Amino acid sequence: MNKINIFVFSIMMLLGGSLLAKDWTESLKIRGDFRYRHEMIDQEDKDTRNRHRIRARIDLIGTVNEETKVVVGISSGSTDPVSNNQTLTDAFVQNAVKDFKLWLEPVESVCERGGKVTVAEAMHIPEKSEYLKEDDSREKAMNCYVMGVHQPLIVRKGDEVTGILRFGDVFEIVREQLVNCALG
Repeated sequence: MNKINIFVFSIMMLLGGSLLAKDWTESLKIRGDFRYRHEMIDQEDKDTRNRHRIRARIDLIGTVNEETKVVVGISSGSTDPVSNNQTLTDAFVQNAVKDFKLWLEPVESVCERGGKVTVAEAMHIPEKSEYLKEDDSREKAMNCYVMGVHQPLIVRKGDEVTGILRFGDVFEIVREQLVNCALG
């Protein structure tokens, strides 16, 4: 059994009965991220090292019921058990070019295809968990971010959207309270 089949089988086992529902695909969501980092190491009496590193992660989130979610994720990386970063060595990049047939298509073709993507195809459709009411507590907003909402939270009063709450907005409120905190 290959890794993909084991992954799919694990999800099916974790979600159990919710997969038997008529619209079981609606109980599954995918999220992920990609990070690029440049690192320069300049130590005395040693050559300066420049490293380009990437990390990619993807999660499959299954809603079992209103109170339970199951998250299974995979991440990029090498054989390093501590880090899921991949250093972009010359050998790694050359293998990727060969394995994925990169740069075999003219840039013009890529631009032409990209120009045909509509806003509807690219936009994110907010989930129920990405909405807050104006009178919800700051703690509820923080909980949304802790539980995996990566978009700004949409704030409503009734059915009307009155604004967005960004993670930075919540962080700034907490930071101000900590700065102004009287330490004994």
